[in-house]
Amino acid sequence: MDTEALPTTGLPTLRRADGSPGEWVLGDDVSIGRPEGRPTVALDDSTVSRRHASISYREGRWWIADQGSTNGTFVNGARVTTAELHSGDAVRLGRVDLAFTVGAPGTTGSPASAGPSYTVGSQSGTVNNVGANQYNYNRRGSLEWIATKKAGRGMIWAGVIMLFL
Repeated sequence: MDTEALPTTGLPTLRRADGSPGEWVLGDDVSIGRPEGRPTVALDDSTVSRRHASISYREGRWWIADQGSTNGTFVNGARVTTAELHSGDAVRLGRVDLAFTVGAPGTTGSPASAGPSYTVGSQSGTVNNVGANQYNYNRRGSLEWIATKKAGRGMIWAGVIMLFL
């Protein structure tokens, strides 16, 4: 089952169901997990595995697949290993409740992985801060630390300490 071209309109979104910051426009092959697992959609929650789940577009449909997570992947309350997703489905990863929607207003643009870009030397990529320690990023090179607040704060403190030594 090969991945096929995305529809040109009505790209799907995942958003936090509790209303807290976090909404992602999805591409054709999306990984979801904790930031240290380098996913496309990063959820900073201890109940989410590093490589928790993936969402892909194939056979003209959207699919979610659990990637061997500890706390499971649930669609509309049922634990799944692989399931077809439909607009309006409730997705739960660990303790994180998400809503999957297709064709919602504002989702006809490019996927989130095409966000703002950075270039440092010969390494480049995209970073998209979507709120509260949650990031979408597409890494090219070895600068994945640029996409996390915690690592960024650590780098700042290391610089400050070096000034006083």
